[in-house]
Amino acid sequence: MPKRKKEEPVVRASLTINEQDCARLQEIVDALGVSLSWVMRRACAEFLERHQSEPVKDLRLVLYPKPINGESVNTQ
Repeated sequence: MPKRKKEEPVVRASLTINEQDCARLQEIVDALGVSLSWVMRRACAEFLERHQSEPVKDLRLVLYPKPINGESVNTQ
């Protein structure tokens, strides 16, 4: 695993996930021999890269395609 550049600023974040997702992540961690932090950073980087050209407002349909609080969601 490459070392992070020392001048690159970092921010600590935390998340809460369900037990099934945590168990699957642990399987991945164990199989790859890396840390959970590494897997989460990689997953985040891949998500951001995949959606880099989409306007942030359009990501709502990607992340949560169902209506929220009775709102109509345009699926065109």
